[in-house]
Amino acid sequence: MQAAISPGLAFTDGNPLAKGNEPTDAGVRNAPTLLNRLFSSFQGWSGNAASLDRQALIPIPAAHEINLPIAEAIQRLTSNATYNSRFQSVYGQAPNVENVAAALASFQGNSIHAA
Repeated sequence: MQAAISPGLAFTDGNPLAKGNEPTDAGVRNAPTLLNRLFSSFQGWSGNAASLDRQALIPIPAAHEINLPIAEAIQRLTSNATYNSRFQSVYGQAPNVENVAAALASFQGNSIHAA
């Protein structure tokens, strides 16, 4: 069960440790905030992603997070008429690894909090 990210908790889930995809699957860190990711030089839990585009895809296949092969995620988006149409409208093509990463990074990069 995925934890909900809450605006009232600085766009985190508020848990001291992230909960995994399965009830018995706990993370080793808390979920980082979604706010102001654009301004951070460290992306992901460990800072191992050099950009938001690279970080955006990491949780999808991760066993302790979404646990979904990237190819299956792309297929699900492609087979959904609404998502496929929106990707066609924005990117001029069906969902693929590059534009899904760009779309997720765009969402994350636009979650800005002004102090």
